[in-house]
Amino acid sequence: MRFLLLLAFVLIYSASLAQIESGRQITAGAGLYESFSAGYRINLLSNIAIGFSAGSNFRLYNHEEYYMCNAYFDWIFKKRKDPDNLSKWYVSGKIYNIVIDDPYYIWDFMAFSPCAGIYHNFTNKFGVSVDAGPVFNLVLYNERKTFDTVGWPYHVLGNVRVQVYFGL
Repeated sequence: MRFLLLLAFVLIYSASLAQIESGRQITAGAGLYESFSAGYRINLLSNIAIGFSAGSNFRLYNHEEYYMCNAYFDWIFKKRKDPDNLSKWYVSGKIYNIVIDDPYYIWDFMAFSPCAGIYHNFTNKFGVSVDAGPVFNLVLYNERKTFDTVGWPYHVLGNVRVQVYFGL
């Protein structure tokens, strides 16, 4: 998790030194891997954005603690037939560090997710994005707490995320 936080800090800091064309956003969302998350995104150019987010399930289900942080890169495609430029398709690459602490195990794993999605702007400063794609998991560490029979995380799963963003 420290690696992703450091990576996110370096990306955001270096981007803030560059000429930022389109702006910065605060994000909040929910997803299968993101759980409930909040983050920060910078549009470096009109078609490239980077960002990071952190999330948790706040122990709302499954009696487990779930913590996630991710960094991502979005490549945005503009529609030629949309004069208002309200909706934009994008492809994204996300890298996650996830820690799960449940009654049976402590898991720490990395995940990579290539995905596709769409941004929809309601105003200049507010919009929603939805994306989906596969997630490839790599277990970094696990500690077994009991000897009950339980499962192992799947190596590939699907992910869906809905996110709102607010321009600064």
